[in-house]
Amino acid sequence: MTVRFFLQISILKERVNEAIEACAKVKKDALKDAISNLPREFQETVQACFDVARRKGPRGRRYTNEWVYRCMQMRIESTSLYEHIRL
Repeated sequence: MTVRFFLQISILKERVNEAIEACAKVKKDALKDAISNLPREFQETVQACFDVARRKGPRGRRYTNEWVYRCMQMRIESTSLYEHIRL
């Protein structure tokens, strides 16, 4: 692996961390207004992603029952799809 490859990885990691910090700063009311025109399932997905971004560590994450059921359904229907999304 080249130095350029590692440099690209570090730049991308910084961009991801910046995006996570920006998501964590978004107010809940502003988020609800912004996603209000999306279908209910998409609203729940976006809300869950922003909630995870607000967490500092891996513990304390809470998902709704619908979110867990949807993940289980994806896992049952297509294991490769589930693994692709999970990673």
